Amino acid sequence: THVWQVGNERELLMSEIPTGHGSSSGADRLNALRQNTQLQLGITSHRKIRMELLLGIGVFLVLVAVLFVVVGGDSDGVTPSTSIAAPSQQNSDELQSGEAFIAIALDEGTFPPDVKKGDQVRVVVTPNSDGAGSTRGLIERTIVESISGVSDVGGRHVMTIRGPESVAIAVAASGAIHIAIIREALS
Repeated sequence: THVWQVGNERELLMSEIPTGHGSSSGADRLNALRQNTQLQLGITSHRKIRMELLLGIGVFLVLVAVLFVVVGGDSDGVTPSTSIAAPSQQNSDELQSGEAFIAIALDEGTFPPDVKKGDQVRVVVTPNSDGAGSTRGLIERTIVESISGVSDVGGRHVMTIRGPESVAIAVAASGAIHIAIIREALS
């Protein structure tokens, strides 16, 4: 019986296995085939283990990448280049949950003349025309989104602020509105 080794593979030449009709030659042939099978299994199992390990690692890495894409995509838009400022300070027309754009008609003298977009302001409400309510400053944080010049109709300015829905409700139920700048916008 001859076993040839080529690289890491061993090969048993079938022509070298005895083919006589005696009981010893049949046993020799069976023994040689078993050795050849065992050699092939030994080599194959090492390669198979290595290949399965590499495939397992590859599948794991792909799953981790998919998880980052899926979970990372649902992170409220926070990326390394996203500002960490409060959502209402970001230059976005998209409202967050519970927020509203609130339009307020203002007379001259009810707000500082230098108020501008991005300023944080305090809204002061007064009693309505029926005398219901009280004068009070709303504690909710509001940001100026825009302010118009004097309107031809009514002679008032219209300021749009971004703030909680509760501010919109308080403004709708009040009389005259006054605005105070709390913090100026960063230039």
